[in-house]
Amino acid sequence: MSSLKARAAALMLISACLSCSCAGRQNMAAPDLVDASAIQGVTSNYKCVSPQMTDLTVTASSYGYAVLPLKDQLSFKEAGLSVAINVHNGVFVNKGDDLADLTFDQDEVQTNIELTQIAIDKENADFVAADKDYEDNLASARAQARADTDSASRQIDGLRVDQLTRNRGKTSDAHDAAIKKLSEDLAKYQAMTKPEQMTAPYDGYIDYTADKSPDDPVAAYEVLVEICDTSVYQLTFSGKATDFCYNMPVDLVLRDKDKTQMKGVIVSDYTDVDSAGKRVYIVQTEGQIPNLRDVMQIGYTGGFTVTANSLVIRNTLTIPAAAVQADESKSFVNILEDGVEKKRYVKVGAQSSDSIQILDGLTTADQVITN
Repeated sequence: MSSLKARAAALMLISACLSCSCAGRQNMAAPDLVDASAIQGVTSNYKCVSPQMTDLTVTASSYGYAVLPLKDQLSFKEAGLSVAINVHNGVFVNKGDDLADLTFDQDEVQTNIELTQIAIDKENADFVAADKDYEDNLASARAQARADTDSASRQIDGLRVDQLTRNRGKTSDAHDAAIKKLSEDLAKYQAMTKPEQMTAPYDGYIDYTADKSPDDPVAAYEVLVEICDTSVYQLTFSGKATDFCYNMPVDLVLRDKDKTQMKGVIVSDYTDVDSAGKRVYIVQTEGQIPNLRDVMQIGYTGGFTVTANSLVIRNTLTIPAAAVQADESKSFVNILEDGVEKKRYVKVGAQSSDSIQILDGLTTADQVITN
């Protein structure tokens, strides 16, 4: 009887444990259970592609400028009564053209001529007198040396002669330098009988940059004219570092009235990549730009369009360009993972008309959502 009671109790305990276990499993499994038809319904709303390893042909273009790196600043060496500017900003001048005229106060010029001539005459007279003193002192020292019988005294007399000779030479050199400077001043003042002209050293465009009034004589010391040499220039443009590279052939279309087409080669990429992924490139052309005056002004203007039609990136990971979106200056795609849409940030590279290079963030095993 006790055995039957024990068996009944055991059965009841096992049944209770099974009931608790089943209830526990139902409570734990409920959050992970998803209706299969719901998964199928969600998945069927997405169009997905896998990234492919393929060749990417890029047609890249950018806008560039013809830069004039050589710009001279011209000014008069002397201050005159008034400065007449004969050019305007932006005009093109030929070598030898008169850019500005400097006039002088003729009464002041004549006074300077007379004062300078007086200074020359005085310098000559002073030198003659000083040289006569040296000659007399040297004669006396030599006579004293001949008269002395003591060897020590004769040695002292000899040193005195040497010192006087050196001093006489220094005085002569100083006189020559002073006369040279005064003579240059005299010639300068004597040349101020007509307006001084500032002429163009070469063909170029003008930028009048004097800050002061041309009627102010001090303005003659300031920069009066800047001239850009149009025979020296560089073609530069800014483009994506992934679109252009050194030694790449490019096509150029100038923005002149004739839309002149030229061939060029990228010969330098002399700046680092900026925050937008761009750098500055220099293009070398086959020769002088036609119609240069039509496309260039002060510094740079006009410009050109540069296009690379044959940049091919071999065996690279690509996806449709439409699948890439931007979020706070970062690129991302949406992928489907275990039936769930997820956001994935990626690093993009070159782009063609319909495909884009993926440098980091995806593999060929990923499913990229394209709709």
